[in-house]
Amino acid sequence: MKIYKITFDNYRGENFIELYHKEENARARYQELMEKGKKCQEFDEEESSFSFFDPHYNEYSTYIYFKECDLDSLFYD
Repeated sequence: MKIYKITFDNYRGENFIELYHKEENARARYQELMEKGKKCQEFDEEESSFSFFDPHYNEYSTYIYFKECDLDSLFYD
């Protein structure tokens, strides 16, 4: 089963992931985040990730990644 993962590193000072069953929902969320990121300092877009800096809530840069993966790849057992 394919799922779609958005990984947040240092987003609002925390690291976490969002998981989606539907690709269109994941891509819409990723695009929404990217549009917000474009308004911040040091915006940099790569193939399936982007980063930015917002000094109002975090002293570190934020990195957001989009990845398609198998559900089984999320578990170690």
